[in-house]
Amino acid sequence: MYYLSRDAFVCMTGRYYVFLDLARDAYFSIPRGDMEQLTPWIHEWPLAPPNEPSMSTQASEAATALAEELMAVGVLREDPAEPRPPTRICPTAASDLTTIWASPHPIREGFLPFATICASLISATLSLHFTPIGLIVDAIKKRKYALPSISPLEQDSAARLTGVFLNYRPLFPSDYRCLFDSLALIRFLSRFDLYPDWVFGVRGDPFNAHCWIQAGALVLNDDLEHVLHYTPIMTV
Repeated sequence: MYYLSRDAFVCMTGRYYVFLDLARDAYFSIPRGDMEQLTPWIHEWPLAPPNEPSMSTQASEAATALAEELMAVGVLREDPAEPRPPTRICPTAASDLTTIWASPHPIREGFLPFATICASLISATLSLHFTPIGLIVDAIKKRKYALPSISPLEQDSAARLTGVFLNYRPLFPSDYRCLFDSLALIRFLSRFDLYPDWVFGVRGDPFNAHCWIQAGALVLNDDLEHVLHYTPIMTV
């Protein structure tokens, strides 16, 4: 048997299984037919089995060769000693800020939120410049996983504060980038003890990766129609 590494995440989209190797900040895809020869031999494979498990007592040569390639890049391992953290699953996105407000960010507040937004944007800039994404994600997980899921009241607060964040975001001299803006919003909301989900998604043909912030099923910093084109691969 093989085991997924601690920093490996997988989803199925279109004709491919897509892996996120968080430790290396890399995505790669494998055709479904090739991967499905190997999945019966991966312990606690996180996706539903596509067909009946193999009755063979040994993986095929093709499956073994693929497993060796995946072990070489650190996605699979043979040693079960390294436990994987519990998988966090976000609700399917069902709405965004434009569906609850006539304008996506109509609220302005005083100096304190503005200063907090600036601090969050600067913090995100420095973190992404100097810290590997895997360590950033681990730090956020440690803060979040002892907390209950965000409540409906907290969703309302997160939506209101996101409106403030989006109002002032254009004043910061940096182009929109989903990773940067999502991390900055996470940092901003955490200063108000709000911890929504940071969702990473992928799509294939052609491949593209994206991330966004959700409070429950409410998308905070993107359009619902846009994020529904992506299959979630990791939720923080």
